[in-house]
Amino acid sequence: MILDIHGEYATALSDRATIFKINPDVTKAEKQLCVPFWALNFDEFCDIAFGGIEGRGQSVVSDMILELKRAAINNFPKPGVSNDSVSADTPVPFCVHKMWLDLHSREHLTVIPAPGGATDEKVPAYVLNTAGQPIQIGDALSVTPPQYRNVKTTGTATERVQLGNEGVGIRQQLAGLASKLRDPRFGFMFRPSGWLPQINGQTQCDLEDLLADWIGGVQPVTILDLSGIPSSILNQLIGALLRILYDALFWGKNLPEGGRERPLLVVLEEAHNYLGKGDSNTASRTVRKIAKEGRKYGVGMMIVSQRPSEIDSTILSQCGTLFAMRLSNDLDRGQVKSIVSDNLTGLFEMLPVLRTGEAIIVGESVSLPVRTLIDPPAKNRRPDSIDPRVVARKGKDGDGLEAPGGWNQQRDGQQSYAVEIEQWRRQSPRYEHGDINGQGPIATLQAVAPDWTMTPESSTLSRIRYEAASQVLTVDFRSAGIYEFYEVPANLYQEMIESNLKGDFLSERIRGHFRYAKT
Repeated sequence: MILDIHGEYATALSDRATIFKINPDVTKAEKQLCVPFWALNFDEFCDIAFGGIEGRGQSVVSDMILELKRAAINNFPKPGVSNDSVSADTPVPFCVHKMWLDLHSREHLTVIPAPGGATDEKVPAYVLNTAGQPIQIGDALSVTPPQYRNVKTTGTATERVQLGNEGVGIRQQLAGLASKLRDPRFGFMFRPSGWLPQINGQTQCDLEDLLADWIGGVQPVTILDLSGIPSSILNQLIGALLRILYDALFWGKNLPEGGRERPLLVVLEEAHNYLGKGDSNTASRTVRKIAKEGRKYGVGMMIVSQRPSEIDSTILSQCGTLFAMRLSNDLDRGQVKSIVSDNLTGLFEMLPVLRTGEAIIVGESVSLPVRTLIDPPAKNRRPDSIDPRVVARKGKDGDGLEAPGGWNQQRDGQQSYAVEIEQWRRQSPRYEHGDINGQGPIATLQAVAPDWTMTPESSTLSRIRYEAASQVLTVDFRSAGIYEFYEVPANLYQEMIESNLKGDFLSERIRGHFRYAKT
């Protein structure tokens, strides 16, 4: 399993990985990433939902969650847990929206004497309309708070409005939770599709469905693309994800699906972002635990970072094998040297002069220290993190240019950034072009496009294909990857097919005349 915080690896492993994203591309068989809030333990939930909570407020929230979980178990029993054994940490569905509404009402409630009732009998002081009916009594699932009248201490007894006197001082935290419940960026957690509990705690899916998707699929690799996760909760979320996986494999260690029978390797990409020295966040605590104990229960870990000096030394010291590539920074080299035996420190003096792709490998995976040159992956296997194309060169035979981009190519007339802003607002790099009839966007049609036409005579183009219904011309450049050109007329594509110099035809007749995007 790869925790991919920048969304780089889907392109490299698309044919051998199950990919989960916040905004999945259904044309590429990507799946919706869901992390049900009720799968978190109490501390993780409070960190993400409230930004932390202490004192009496913590006790009140814990008691309310426990009450909601018990009610859900009574309505929909779960194997392995009962009313007596459930706790606030037990991964049992409960309705966070109901919890928010109950807590909000408790914090903001104002009351008035009950009409015709006893002296000490009170009723909620709702804001009323002209017909004498409450304007808003509150709605949990839409996160709509009730409207109460303000406190009033003057006037007759029937006119006075008092506080409900049951608040615990967590109004600010509740406002933050309400904001997250409404925010679509947090929908993967607080409105997780089939894992969303109803008011009574019922869900369509359970955790076994989640684990089956994550680690039980037919593909050997799972990529959790976390690039759309709000940065404010990224550390807590990574810690929660790792803890969920570890707990599941630990408690099922003796089963066929457990870690001992089917070990899991978790790859932590860009690990320095959340495993810094001295960090005490959820991610650091969970990774330390897995690094120290995980191998006994079939949970392995790969730490990937360009800045090893920023990673906690306790975590690095538990790594059994080290792949060290070129490092020029003294602090980074010093950190690497500190985790190998003294007789190998001289070997790591070569780190600043290693070539691209060259690595020093030491540890349990090799019998002797190895200095090796690693073959680069094929162009369709490279992560989406390669260097930008500064210059596009002519092909070996002068047949067109090796890519549409590059500073040395003429700009495509008047530049329009409207589509770029649209992508920004959509929070997705996947370009959707409008159809020729103005009926709205059409997603990339690679899955239903005709077969490729090979172009062995061209030194720049490997193959091309054309989808007449959407007028999409797809071009596979030999050294630059696959591009799509939109609204290309069929007659122009036919001329290109018949041309002896397809690269030149593309450069002169298509590039600069039609919008394109790299796929």
